[in-house]
Amino acid sequence: MSNDAQLNSEGLPYVIVRGSDSGVVCGYAEHVKDSVVRVYEARQMYEWDSTFVLIDLATIGVRNVKSCRFSVPSGGPVLVLDACAIIQCTKIAAENLCDVPTECHDDKE
Repeated sequence: MSNDAQLNSEGLPYVIVRGSDSGVVCGYAEHVKDSVVRVYEARQMYEWDSTFVLIDLATIGVRNVKSCRFSVPSGGPVLVLDACAIIQCTKIAAENLCDVPTECHDDKE
């Protein structure tokens, strides 16, 4: 594990998880078994502004947090059942990803 990794109080790293069918989430994760990953404070990433690929996001973050669309953080752990990539984020990238504003649709309007 890199010395500049972002860890939560339980020592779990902040990562980006790509699912083969479920999409891309970021959060604090632990590997469960095979392609199953448990992600805490998970945010679905469905639009982002990056220099190229997810590895860039995990290393330097997004270019412009206001041009990204991420969900609210999950209230509990999320199980990603189809993980095909788990990419550990640097502290700089994790802080940047956490700065992306929450995008949610409020039916109360």
